[in-house]
Amino acid sequence: MEQTTKFAYVDRGEILHVVKDMDTALTYAKKGTTVVPTKIEARQGYPVVNGVEVIVYDTETMKYDANGRKITPVPELAVLYTQCIASN
Repeated sequence: MEQTTKFAYVDRGEILHVVKDMDTALTYAKKGTTVVPTKIEARQGYPVVNGVEVIVYDTETMKYDANGRKITPVPELAVLYTQCIASN
């Protein structure tokens, strides 16, 4: 299965999202952040790791569920978050 390019961005609440459409990413990205092309799998606007959606709040805070416990940070998502919060 070929991976298509998606677009990662950090929203105004500083949560990482991954979407198929560049215009969507540009519309919802926090001002002063960067939209980053990525091959990371995504579902419902969130990155997916091992078949599970991950909510990324920052490089150290990640959860499978908003009310759930923190998970061990996923290095690839931490790097992507850092790239998105870089000034464009």
